Amino acid sequence: MPVGGYHDGPIAWPYVMRPGAHSLILTETLARMVRQEAARDVAEALGVSGGTVWRWRRELGVGRRDNPGTLRRLRGLPDRNIPPEAAQRGRRAAQTPQAAGKRRRARRRARGEGVGGVAVRWTPEMDAALGTLPDRDVAEQLGLSALTVSSRRARLGIPSYRSQHRDVRWTPEMDAALYAASARELAERWGVSVSTVKARRRRVGGRRPGEGSAGRG
Repeated sequence: MPVGGYHDGPIAWPYVMRPGAHSLILTETLARMVRQEAARDVAEALGVSGGTVWRWRRELGVGRRDNPGTLRRLRGLPDRNIPPEAAQRGRRAAQTPQAAGKRRRARRRARGEGVGGVAVRWTPEMDAALGTLPDRDVAEQLGLSALTVSSRRARLGIPSYRSQHRDVRWTPEMDAALYAASARELAERWGVSVSTVKARRRRVGGRRPGEGSAGRG
């Protein structure tokens, strides 16, 4: 993965360029930190938002109850592995005008605002497209930025396309049954999300002949 540069937070970290922004590279070391440390401590050490850390947690399948750092905080224990001096630098960096600007932009993205702070009028059809393809592809279809799409998807709690399809092994039998029942029924039967079924339908193609009206999901 090509490195676009290094994040200017308290702990310099490599990032890869993304449309409209850059994204820290989730290396093995960073993944271990996200799994072991409280979200607040990771955010302070790297100079990123808490939302960014929680997005990493979702990608890694980490919750509040299986993270040692979070459990220490819940129990009132101050012990942690992130160097105190790094956390202190993070707190100072969080008070800078640049950090305040980042927080304002993050809040606008969370509200679904597009370029220039103009609010996006999300329709049910637009929401239905979230998670069915990578955010960048959905953004191109809707004429929005990838950041706006990913923020809306995260706000609605819709898993990313990549996380939905990471462990699903589609068989010919499953593909043949894609329209044999509603998307919700198939999702429950196969143990996947409804959006995963709908995304697979779009990828495989339209309804096969002879399947009647049972495929409405």
